[in-house]
Amino acid sequence: MPITVWFSASHGYILSIADLRRVFSLISHGSQRWWIENNVTLRRDPGKQTFWLTLYHANPRPGQMTDEISFQAPVLPVSMVSSWEETALVCLDPEIIRPQVEGLYLENDRVVGDFLEDWNLFWQPIKQALSHLWGQYLATLCEGETLCS
Repeated sequence: MPITVWFSASHGYILSIADLRRVFSLISHGSQRWWIENNVTLRRDPGKQTFWLTLYHANPRPGQMTDEISFQAPVLPVSMVSSWEETALVCLDPEIIRPQVEGLYLENDRVVGDFLEDWNLFWQPIKQALSHLWGQYLATLCEGETLCS
C-alpha cells in the first residue's frame, strides 16, 4: 500500500495520520524512534478551530536526561471524520509545528534544554523521508509524460 504525501508551499507536507505512522515506522531504527500514541488524541486550542496531533521522538544519548521529546502538528479540521481519526490530514511544516516537551541535557554540570538540537533530531529524518516520498510520487506522475522532462 503506497504512502500518499502531498506538498503545499503554504502548508508543507500533508498526509494522513495513518500514513504518517507508516513514515515513522520506516525511519525508526534501533533506539531512535518516532511515534504517535495508539489512541489518537487531538488537542484543541481553546476558542479556536485548530486541532493538534502530538508527535513523539526518542533517541537516547549520553548526557541526555530525558530522551523523549514531542512536537505538535496541526490537523486539517475539514479532514476529520469522527469515526476514524487515522484519515485526518496532518500538516508538517516547520513554521507551524510547535514544541511540546523538550529534551533535557547535562552540560557543564547544569541541566539545560536545547530546542535547536531537539528540532534537528526530530525534523531532519522526517523531512528527508517525506521529500523522498514526494519525489517518488512526482516520478510516477511523470512516467511516459514528456511534460515532466
